[in-house]
Amino acid sequence: MTKLWVLIRKEYRMVVNTRAFVISTVLTPLFLGAMLFLPGILASRGETRTDTIAIMEVGSNTLRPLCERMAIDTLPGGDKRWNLRYVTLTATDTAQVLAEWTQEALDNKLDAYIICDSTIWTGEEVSYYATNVSRLTLFRSLRSDLSDYVVSGRLEKVGLDPELTAALTTRVELQPIKIGDTGRSKADFLSDYFGGLLFTMIMMMVIISYGNTLMRSVIEEKTSRIIEVLVSSVTPGQIMSGKILGLAAASMSQVVIWIVMGSVVGTGGLGGSYLGGAASIFSPSFALWFVLFLIIGFSFYSCIFALIGAIVPTEQDAQHFVGPITMFLVMPVVIEFAIIESPSAMWVRMLSFIPPVSPSIMLMRLTFGRIEVWEPVLSLAILIAATAGVAWFSGRVFRIGILMTGKRPTLPEILKWVNYK
Repeated sequence: MTKLWVLIRKEYRMVVNTRAFVISTVLTPLFLGAMLFLPGILASRGETRTDTIAIMEVGSNTLRPLCERMAIDTLPGGDKRWNLRYVTLTATDTAQVLAEWTQEALDNKLDAYIICDSTIWTGEEVSYYATNVSRLTLFRSLRSDLSDYVVSGRLEKVGLDPELTAALTTRVELQPIKIGDTGRSKADFLSDYFGGLLFTMIMMMVIISYGNTLMRSVIEEKTSRIIEVLVSSVTPGQIMSGKILGLAAASMSQVVIWIVMGSVVGTGGLGGSYLGGAASIFSPSFALWFVLFLIIGFSFYSCIFALIGAIVPTEQDAQHFVGPITMFLVMPVVIEFAIIESPSAMWVRMLSFIPPVSPSIMLMRLTFGRIEVWEPVLSLAILIAATAGVAWFSGRVFRIGILMTGKRPTLPEILKWVNYK
C-alpha cells in the first residue's frame, strides 16, 4: 500500500507541479467560455457598422417612404445604420444599373442590393443580392424593415389601422417555469442548453487530456526502459493503478478549481445570464452525480488509455486507437439537441446505460429533464461494473505489454496475454 501511495503521489506531482497545469487551469475556462458564450454575446450586440445597400423598384415608386425612414435609422453609437441608395426604373433600364451594382458588390463597395416591383404587394418574393448571403443580421434587418412597411401598406389599403392591428395581434409570451423535486423555478432553453453542454464538455476535455497524458507516460517509460526498473520494485498492477489514481486526483483538483472560479464569476455577476443558467442547475444532487460520473467515467477511459499505451510501440501508432475513443466522447455533444427535445425517449434512455457514452448522456438527462432516481443509480452501477471489467482486462494485458518492444501485437496475441499466469 505504501508503494502504491508513492506512485500516486509521484504521478500527481508530475502533473500538478508544471507550468502546463497552471496554464491549462487558467486558459481552459476562458476557452470554454469563449466557445459557448461569445457567439451569443456577439449576436446580441447586433450590427455595429454602417451597411451600404441599394434598393431598385421597377415600374413603381411606392417604397420611397420606407427608404426615407431607413435613411434616418442609427446604430447604438449614433452612426447611420444604412448608407442607402434608392432608384426607380423601367424594366428596360435595369440591366446597366444591375451590372454596375454587381461590380460594386464584387469590389466590396456595396454590401447588398434588392430588386422589387409592384408584385411585392401581392406577396411575391423579392430578389436579394450579396456576395455574402450568410450575414444573417443584415439579411434579417432588411427583411424586417421591408416586411413591416409592406404589411402596414396592405392594412391601410383595406381600411385597417396598422398600429391598432399590431397591438391587437401581439403574441402572448410564455415564461418557462421548470418543475423539479425542489420546487419550481424560472428557466429557459439557453440556460439548460449551455449548462448541460458546459459540464459535458468539462468531462470530455478532462478525460481526453489526462487520458492522453496517461497513455504517453506509459509509452515513454516503456520505450526508455524505465518501466523495467519500476517492475523490479512494484507490480505492474500497482504501476497502472498508481498512474490512474494519481492523474484522477490531478484532474479532480483542476475541476474543483474551475468550479470555484465559475462560482466566483457567477456570484460577482460577471458571467452573464448563460453562466447563471449553468450555475442554477448545479444543485447538490447534480453536483454529486457529476462528480461520481466524472470519476468513474475517467477511470473507465483511463484503463483503456493505459491498455493502448501498453500495446503500442510508439505514440504515432497510438493515434489510430485514440480516434474511436474521441468519437465516443464527442457523440453526446453532437446529439445534444435531440436529447434536449426528448430526454426520456427510449433510445436516449438506452444510450444512458451503455458505458462508453453513459456518463455524458446521463449527465445531460439530469440537466434537461426530471428522471427517476433509479436511472442514474442503475447507469452508475453498470458503469462501475464495466470499469471493473475493463480494469481487469487492461491489467492482464498491461503486465505483459509494458515489457514487450518492437512491432505492435495482434489481437490474438493480446488475448493470449490475458490467459498468461
